[in-house]
Amino acid sequence: MDTDKLADKMKLSWVQTMLLYLSVTIGIFTVALPALTAAPYPNRDLWLVPFLMVPGVLVVGSIAVRLGLFFPRQTIIEYSKTLTGPFIGTMIALTYISWYTCFAALNLRLTSDFFITGFLPDTPVSVITGAMVVTSAYAARHGYQVLARVNQLLIPFIVGLVWVLFFLSLPEIKLANLSPIMAGGINHLVHNTIVPFSVFSDIVNIVMLIPYLTEPNQAPRVVRWGVTVSGLHLLVFIFTVIAVFGIDAAKTLVYPGLSLARQIDIANFIQRVEIAILVILLGGIFVRTSLGLLWASLAVAQAFNLNRYEPVVFPLALLASAMAFLLGDSTLEYTALFKPGFIAPYSLVHSLAIPLLLLLLAYLKMGRPSPSGTPVHPDQGCNETADAR
Repeated sequence: MDTDKLADKMKLSWVQTMLLYLSVTIGIFTVALPALTAAPYPNRDLWLVPFLMVPGVLVVGSIAVRLGLFFPRQTIIEYSKTLTGPFIGTMIALTYISWYTCFAALNLRLTSDFFITGFLPDTPVSVITGAMVVTSAYAARHGYQVLARVNQLLIPFIVGLVWVLFFLSLPEIKLANLSPIMAGGINHLVHNTIVPFSVFSDIVNIVMLIPYLTEPNQAPRVVRWGVTVSGLHLLVFIFTVIAVFGIDAAKTLVYPGLSLARQIDIANFIQRVEIAILVILLGGIFVRTSLGLLWASLAVAQAFNLNRYEPVVFPLALLASAMAFLLGDSTLEYTALFKPGFIAPYSLVHSLAIPLLLLLLAYLKMGRPSPSGTPVHPDQGCNETADAR
């Protein structure tokens, strides 16, 4: 690929990267909140899930960062070939291409079903999907830099509206709905953490971002701040939903955030604040879908040595749109993808198993990376490969 031209449109600061992760995570849990809708043991302890989830996601992010520091100028698509050889490396690349495309497809489906269920029941699903995919593909073609700047405009609204919903819900909160604490025991809590951990482990996608950071050695700060702040917002949101509705009602809600917004009624004056959820959804899902298409297109270009990734974006966007329609005939069918037995193995292969295997190979072949991201080992051949970008 023409790396010089690519660098001009892809450079990111660590703060911009962290804000992208916040949009990606807050957008999904505010709308779907899989910690509630897919928990195998839906009980009142669910608001404690972030306390177990955040440390685990930090481990995933640390593995991704450590791996990226061995190859600070390459993505996982590129250095997987260095570590495993051209054939296995290409197979790994194809695995991530399919994962990123499915990532975009699921977001498109989530958006269209949310609009049809909550706001526009008579609108054809193809209209909503088409509008979202064209917008996201256009953003993906313009690279990380443009997307990050758009996200900087969106993130104050996304984060701010979460807190607005929390404070407006305070009159409806009943702390009795949160007790007794730990009635289900630690085993139930661990099982209930599986799905949120699988969703939030997409912090591993920093392996597609590290080469474009202005300072790759700042990647650990992205992980620490991004995971911690998003975990805090998840805690606030689960706490609010359970405290307002009670667990028996909350666990039946497909879109808990939408139901929470419709529950708000302050002096018959502040009512029906669904627009807050709508803004959070549009902002978060737009960023998620754009990143998914960008990662998939970049992976295709790097896997097959194309000069540019931009021509691949719209074909992959069409593929993601088609996949979105194949996820199921109804909301209940595609939300089954969030069940622990499906999402955990699928997600953790990409977010934990493959990166961990590559990290072990990197240590065996190259020693250890320095804090600045330059490999430290007498074997200069590996160093030259890592810098040959």
